[in-house]
Amino acid sequence: MNRREQTAKAKERRATVLAGIIILQALCALFVIGDVIVDLGGGGQMAEVMEGFFEDWNLTPAERDVAIMILKGIENEAIANVRNTAPGTVRAQATSIYTKSGTHGRAQFVSLCMEELMSADLFADEANNGHDSALA
Repeated sequence: MNRREQTAKAKERRATVLAGIIILQALCALFVIGDVIVDLGGGGQMAEVMEGFFEDWNLTPAERDVAIMILKGIENEAIANVRNTAPGTVRAQATSIYTKSGTHGRAQFVSLCMEELMSADLFADEANNGHDSALA
């Protein structure tokens, strides 16, 4: 195999690897979008608790979407890509979310939400129906 054939094979391998990475990223993006859509659809007790917080904080629908993605650990750049907005818009929405929730950044916002979720009586129905729950 001559040098030209080796170079061609190396380029082909790189192209194949790159195509695989792109497909993997696309699948991850689809998973995140699907997960966010399910979360926005609600249906669970945690979703109800979070919706209560969002209502108390008077978050706009866009801010609610961003808040959910922040809680999932998604970075602003990725949120902007998923929502098809500019990263600066997401930063402004995140700042508004932190202000409305009385927090001073992503870590404090996530901590507040986790604390509130852990203190919420999410399992009251199970306890009242005679189900034994360690969290009730």
